Amino acid sequence: MIQFEEKIYRAVDSLPAKCRDIFVQYLYHNKTYEEIAITNHISSSTVRVQIKIGLAKLRELLGDLYPLFLLIFNFFEK
Repeated sequence: MIQFEEKIYRAVDSLPAKCRDIFVQYLYHNKTYEEIAITNHISSSTVRVQIKIGLAKLRELLGDLYPLFLLIFNFFEK
């Protein structure tokens, strides 16, 4: 499990800065799109796009582990 967590951290760290910041707020701090938008002075649609970009990049970087990532972080319920 530690290797899996390490892969996730590395993958998230490799995201572009703006995308990573938004993704971390969403993933680790459980903030809503609206909360992130207000905090960062951007629209909620920008937040949504950045989350989508982050997920696409993580899908690419995590490969076969991507479904497990989605399951662990409850992306099916978000």
